[in-house]
Amino acid sequence: MKKLLTLLAFAALSCGVMTSCDNDDNVAPYQLRVLTFEDKDYKGAGNFLGKSDWSSLIDSPQNNGPLLYGESSDMYSWYDEGNTELLFGGFPAAAWGTKYFNGGWAISNYIEQDIAKGNNDTQLAIPLKSGHNNSKNFAVHFGYRSMPEQELPQMVFSDGKARIIDHVYIAATTNFINVALNGNAFSRPANEKDNVIITVKGFDANAAACGTQDFYLMKDGKIIEGWKMWDLSKLGEVMAIEFDMTSTIGNEYGMSVPAYFAFDDMAVRFYPEEKK
Repeated sequence: MKKLLTLLAFAALSCGVMTSCDNDDNVAPYQLRVLTFEDKDYKGAGNFLGKSDWSSLIDSPQNNGPLLYGESSDMYSWYDEGNTELLFGGFPAAAWGTKYFNGGWAISNYIEQDIAKGNNDTQLAIPLKSGHNNSKNFAVHFGYRSMPEQELPQMVFSDGKARIIDHVYIAATTNFINVALNGNAFSRPANEKDNVIITVKGFDANAAACGTQDFYLMKDGKIIEGWKMWDLSKLGEVMAIEFDMTSTIGNEYGMSVPAYFAFDDMAVRFYPEEKK
């Protein structure tokens, strides 16, 4: 069963709130439904592969596997049906196909604690012992908006109801850490002045952008350690969200460090209907 917690108020650390979709504080009791990516918590009718679990969505190998890059990549999607109702509908289409390298969220359970092995072949791995809260599975984000017209994938509430996303847990990936610290042929190593920022943008029922929040994956050359909670509640009620990444480390093509981060245990507020 999903972790289902009844709270009167939830206090959390926020990393740089900028704007909000909904400034009206709702003080009614609410429940948190949590997207854990754990098979025991799967409630949906079945994923695009016809299986009722999360683990079947984990590609192998991590790079150029059949789910994220092969014939199945144009169908790759996931839906937390019957729980948070969050839906990732698929990778953005491009002239070179509908693939993970266009941006999106892949389910993973890969662990690689040797930072020196962080590269494209371990792109879905984290250098930790597990997902958040000793879990097995998590998701890995890839993508950033290098140009204003570039499309970013969105995560939406598929049942058409706007909700407050309370928080999510973030971790750095092995690939990101290795390149950020040591550099490679395309990217210099980070220095003490460098930052890497994740920005979440909320959208309302009219698909209009209505708020943003920032989270430092790296601040002043220091990368976050372990799983860190990101309070998203100040966005207010949203119908959809998207993630972007920016960095002071770049080249002529834009951000040069790998545009990856892992996330887990995304919690959504559900209010009793009579209290809405």
